[in-house]
Amino acid sequence: MRISSRLFIYIQKKLIVPERTLIMIKKMEIFNFRSFQHIIIENLSPITIIGGKNNSGKSAVLEAAMLSNVLFSPDYFKFFSAVRNAGDQIFSPNQIWNPLFYRMENTDELEIKYEHAEEKTSIKFSKVYIDRMKSSNMGTAPMIRKFNDNSFKKNFTLHMKYTNKEQTISGEYAIQRDMMNNNIINFKSDAEIFFPIASLENIYYYKQPSYLSRLPEWISQISLDDEKMNLLITALQKFDKNIIDIAPISDNNISFVYVKFNSGDIIPINYLGDGINRAISLLLCVLNFSNGILLIDEIENGLYFKLYDEILPILCETALSTNCQIIMTTHNRDIIQAVVANMKKLDRLKDVCYQRMSFSKGNRQAFAFSGKEIVSSFDSNMEMR
Repeated sequence: MRISSRLFIYIQKKLIVPERTLIMIKKMEIFNFRSFQHIIIENLSPITIIGGKNNSGKSAVLEAAMLSNVLFSPDYFKFFSAVRNAGDQIFSPNQIWNPLFYRMENTDELEIKYEHAEEKTSIKFSKVYIDRMKSSNMGTAPMIRKFNDNSFKKNFTLHMKYTNKEQTISGEYAIQRDMMNNNIINFKSDAEIFFPIASLENIYYYKQPSYLSRLPEWISQISLDDEKMNLLITALQKFDKNIIDIAPISDNNISFVYVKFNSGDIIPINYLGDGINRAISLLLCVLNFSNGILLIDEIENGLYFKLYDEILPILCETALSTNCQIIMTTHNRDIIQAVVANMKKLDRLKDVCYQRMSFSKGNRQAFAFSGKEIVSSFDSNMEMR
């Protein structure tokens, strides 16, 4: 991956966090996050499919997987709000942080435990409420922190504790306004921390339409790899067999992606429709996030159903070859069936699992089906969505 001049994010005093290579998540245990009071998601595989009815918690599982990255960039808090369609209208800690906690006003600690192949990590968050008391003699008094019954309506900072087998990092997030009246989320710790930007790129949450702006960057990163480029062109030819090349072209310092046809025509890729853009961007994610994790919410959006059997096998096979774990949500039984059929054909059924989210009588649970269990479930016509 190319290293830019934005290599480090600077934060306060003297600890250096080395660049990390993310290891596949095999299990998560979640407490007081989003709609989950407590849930265990286990048997996660290199290709993991999450299904279930609306409001069963599918998207929240993806966000739980992503949450550990706020240590490496506090801007991920804004991202969590954006993917819930809140846009940029974020004005207070109550709006940006409360929705992360179970039932929002709950003051219980939020915790997510991650289990990887060889190590375990955990991240905890707690609300630290602030009363600003004024005095006629002293002006604004020092901040007094406390919890009380009306704390939901009060301003607060967010305390974080991140732990792995080598270290524990603690600190506090706070929202400040800059000179342009923008909300800036800062992280203060007992030590200066340097976060390599490259470590942020090992986990990516795929959500329309944000991927469109990154297509030129992703294509540039694989342009010198003939094998990857040939794979990308093969995928494009599933949509139009006359496509022979793809490349980013700069115009007034702005890059656009163009495809070339055997007729000699060169056309911007965004003119070819949402389906082709979504399929190619998904494949580019996998090609660029080797040894990482790709989170995809509702993978069927924008994909023509007749192309499931063409695109999904390429996506899964590429993910297995690049060691990119895919965790995807779907409402579509055909998506599950296409992925499972291809994994069976590759003799890799052990590397796919289906997590069915259930919501009944206020409780949410995840039921894992792995390998041949998924095939048996299809054969018995079990409800998979």
